[in-house]
Amino acid sequence: MNLIFYFLLGGFLVLGTKQLTYVFDEKIGSYFWTFPFTLIPILYYMKDSGKTKFHIQEFIQNSSYASILLGAVLFVLSQFYIYYDLNLSLFLGFCVWIVLTFILYYIS
Repeated sequence: MNLIFYFLLGGFLVLGTKQLTYVFDEKIGSYFWTFPFTLIPILYYMKDSGKTKFHIQEFIQNSSYASILLGAVLFVLSQFYIYYDLNLSLFLGFCVWIVLTFILYYIS
């Protein structure tokens, strides 16, 4: 039952981001999106599942590395979108994400 709660909480956070973007503008929605709301239910789920503080801390630290990866991929995606349509830009951005993820995984 807790898993359903965490799933719904994550869904409401995504919906909130969409509504902020729709009601105000893209900049406010994107700033709101950068706060790691989706980590909140994950962290509580890990805690409720009996994960140690060490495992949770390690997950948070790896999430910070993932945030750097996300920033790099979003920048590259925005540059691709200048020259290509959305579908090709997303595909190329995904390819860059795969390469950078493997590099980050092996150096961290």
